[in-house]
Amino acid sequence: MLRHKGLTLAGVAFALVALATPASGADKEKVLFRFNYANGMYPYGPVIFDQSGNLYGMTAFGSAYEGGNVYELSHTPEGHWKETVLYTFCPNWNCESGILAYGGLVFDTAGNLYGVALGGGAYNSGVVFELSPNLDGSWTESVLHDFGGAGDGIAPEYETLLLDSAGNLYGTTAIGGSGSCDLDGYPGCGTVFELSPGQGGIWNEKILYSFQNNGKDGNYPYAGLIADNSGNLYGTTSGGGLSSRHCFNRTCGVVFKLSPNADGNWTETILHSFGGRDGESPTAGLTIDAAGNLYGVTALGGRYDCSPPYGCGTVFELTPDGNGSWTEKVLRAFYKGRYPRGAVILDPSGNIYGTTWVGGRHYDQMGTVFELSPGTNGKWIQTILHNFGAARDGQLPGGGLVFDSAGNLYGTTEAGGLPGDHKATCDLEPGCGTVFEVTRNAGKRTLTAAARP
Repeated sequence: MLRHKGLTLAGVAFALVALATPASGADKEKVLFRFNYANGMYPYGPVIFDQSGNLYGMTAFGSAYEGGNVYELSHTPEGHWKETVLYTFCPNWNCESGILAYGGLVFDTAGNLYGVALGGGAYNSGVVFELSPNLDGSWTESVLHDFGGAGDGIAPEYETLLLDSAGNLYGTTAIGGSGSCDLDGYPGCGTVFELSPGQGGIWNEKILYSFQNNGKDGNYPYAGLIADNSGNLYGTTSGGGLSSRHCFNRTCGVVFKLSPNADGNWTETILHSFGGRDGESPTAGLTIDAAGNLYGVTALGGRYDCSPPYGCGTVFELTPDGNGSWTEKVLRAFYKGRYPRGAVILDPSGNIYGTTWVGGRHYDQMGTVFELSPGTNGKWIQTILHNFGAARDGQLPGGGLVFDSAGNLYGTTEAGGLPGDHKATCDLEPGCGTVFEVTRNAGKRTLTAAARP
């Protein structure tokens, strides 16, 4: 795993459209599945739904060959969730199919799954892969691209790929490219790439942008991308931008936009450069609303009375003014819940949902699920829907959330789920991670669109 100056970073995305009414009363969390190393270990990324209501995700470690897996969770007649391992990664850097799958998955309309792995492949620098279902219920993996060639990106880390209507895939690599950065001996400042399907099953990669180390540009993009209706791409970088004494590495990260040109090239625009007090190290992807406003989180920054001197993270909004400028507003600076690392999701009522990696009701709590609702005078009201940390509960929810058709929330935790006698199995005590549901008050919320493959 790459670490940006001592901070482990993550990011995620979502794929649902919701129509919701405000909920009241207490929400209830339920652990749907507990990993135990043999069936997977440490699910860092989010889950997604298919049309039948089954959940899909990845673990970075464990399973049959100890290199993690791609899994499906489906309902049993008894009301439980059953895991089916669709594919198992091998445990070493020479694994051609990839290793260390920290991100999320995306479906195409034919039911194929796409994802990335941080390592492995032909150059030991990560891969983009496809999983295709077979008639007998098995799945076949195909490596679509091996990262690490000359001038290529390296290490697609906490990535959920973006799939457009033509079947092209878009994503980022944390390092690599033509920039002059050097992260722990790895070259390059990161890239934005496109993979396009060609003839004979061959996929063609194009580097749309290489981040530069020039005192203004961002560097080290750890999260995936989103697109607007005009085909512009938006994302975040965990470092780079304008210099600030308030940030750990003197730069705090940026929000960027890539716009396609008529000649096939892309133009980058920095929409916002963080300064510490308004956030630092955005390591998750963005969310866009119908008006074109962008929402995201920063892993650090905000209130400096929380884990001084760098803060505990923020939720922010970027609003376009119509003249090419964008205005940032901090909607929440965290204190008890700390270090949000997964992308937030929205409902059409304007409420925001997300997770914090640690913190909660008590200082030693292991993360939260939160809701932000717009109040009066521009204020936002935070409601903690769940505090993690009990012995059999999940711990460290680093991925994002997804809605089901009833408005319930689903996500993963990197650890927790099993009692203390299992702690010898998993390094992060007490357990190897979970998939959880937060139930939204039985019928108080309804979605107009179910999840789709």
